[in-house]
Amino acid sequence: MPSAEQSININASPDQIWAKVLDPAGWPGWFEGASTPKVLAGSGDAGTQVEITMTVAKIEIPTKLTVTETVPGERWRGEFVSPGVTKGFMLWTYMNMGPRTKLTFRVEAELEGAAKIAEGRVVKGFEEMTLKTLQNLKSMLEG
Repeated sequence: MPSAEQSININASPDQIWAKVLDPAGWPGWFEGASTPKVLAGSGDAGTQVEITMTVAKIEIPTKLTVTETVPGERWRGEFVSPGVTKGFMLWTYMNMGPRTKLTFRVEAELEGAAKIAEGRVVKGFEEMTLKTLQNLKSMLEG
């Protein structure tokens, strides 16, 4: 299953990061490629359902995401499906390092159809998305 994983150190506590990123309505402000939610049921905790368009490798992908696990300031997991394109999960882990936090973002996806044919491009798009998303968060939180 193709995957991408990036980490970054942010000068903020896990709780400070968690408070800024939990609400899906705010995701387009820092999550690279995420549109404003078209459908949003929940506030980011487990059970939240979000329908958005994700742009990966310059391809717009209608995506349904369900938040499956939240441990505040430690771990967040969401499962996504884009019919005919991909399904998989995103995992965020937080490591408290005193005055800063090591934040890790992992995406794993099973590709289907044209996405499977263009797997190399899609994986590169995931890698760029994870890195840019973390950089966006760092800039937002550190000012």
